[in-house]
Amino acid sequence: MLEGIIINGKEDMHRVYTLRRIACEQFPRLRYKFVDKTGDQEAAHVIVIIDDEDAAVGTLFQDSGLNNDIYILDKIFVKKEYQKEQLGDLVIKMLIDRAFRLGAKQIWVMSPPDVAGFFTRVGFYIDKALEVSNDNSRSNSGAILLEDSSAAIPEANEVKLILTQNKLKKCRH
Repeated sequence: MLEGIIINGKEDMHRVYTLRRIACEQFPRLRYKFVDKTGDQEAAHVIVIIDDEDAAVGTLFQDSGLNNDIYILDKIFVKKEYQKEQLGDLVIKMLIDRAFRLGAKQIWVMSPPDVAGFFTRVGFYIDKALEVSNDNSRSNSGAILLEDSSAAIPEANEVKLILTQNKLKKCRH
């Protein structure tokens, strides 16, 4: 049986943190991202369960800057043995649904370029306003939204992708 649940950050986070520990083992280069608990208490977390086993996780943060109508997807992980079963799609769709129900005008995700296609399939587009080079230097070419949000600045070798309700509706047809 397949089930997706949403956990409020103020609830017991043991299941979320257990999946993140597994993510650290499977993807050591992303360890910094999965061990950081900043904002978890205010966030919404999705867990996908298959036959009573937690198989995938993802987190939805509200932007901590001045843009309260922007939400950020982060810490999305699917256990290795479930990676070909489209659980990542389910996690993302549940997080997107939650964000728009909470009043999101935009949803952002920072992604390595080689994974960006995963997000563009559901309607995200790459924000070309911010370029990130390999040496961690960032150049903002006038994207006003970025000035109000520390979470909007991707790490080196990441791209910022954006989703709006209009794009999502176009993608569903």
